[in-house]
Amino acid sequence: MILSPSICTAGYGDAAEVLDWIERRRCDRVHIDIMDGWFVDPIMGGTDYVRMIRNKCALPRELHFMTYEPEKMLDIYEVEAGELIYVHADTTQHPHRLLQSIRERGCIPGLALSVYDQPEEARELLDQTENVLLMGVKAGCPASDFHWSVLEKCAQLKEMAKTMGRKLHVQVDGSVSPENVGRLVRGGIDAVVLGYPGCFDPTRGREATLALMRQRIEEAESEITGGTS
Repeated sequence: MILSPSICTAGYGDAAEVLDWIERRRCDRVHIDIMDGWFVDPIMGGTDYVRMIRNKCALPRELHFMTYEPEKMLDIYEVEAGELIYVHADTTQHPHRLLQSIRERGCIPGLALSVYDQPEEARELLDQTENVLLMGVKAGCPASDFHWSVLEKCAQLKEMAKTMGRKLHVQVDGSVSPENVGRLVRGGIDAVVLGYPGCFDPTRGREATLALMRQRIEEAESEITGGTS
């Protein structure tokens, strides 16, 4: 299970310290939300902030564009080769071309599906990506109820990809926590974004929260393998 802490949920006060902590705790990637206040209500993740993250953190980066016309954002944010770029198909007139453009820049194209998007809507785009991000909550509403439909969507998407002779990597974003991550592991989810409940819980504390997340993941993976490595 790949762990991608969402730096934006850690607050803006001392992002450099948080990035250092994420690296020291050997997380796999850092997740960066970019919101335009239009596709979703908040405005978040400015260009200077993203540039600072690149300069301060050596971990692989994933940029989640929750913006309309993300094709215009690729140059504005100066996306870099190797970065995983998630875009929502319904934010652009030409999603197929957008995914192609992301790959041509040396980035890794990813398709994000909102809570009410259905797997069938992604079928014609799976030839352009090996990465799908499923929202577990409504985009821009981190405190809302978790939608367990992500598990059915994951199974459907992976079956679609299999019939096309492709493998698919599925990630879940939104309200992932120690209480639900085991079920996500058992449901075939490959990666999770860690926000408040999964990493930066102000009550439990980030050290204890991340440790508990890893414990629950290990327990679920052990169930799948029958305790064998």
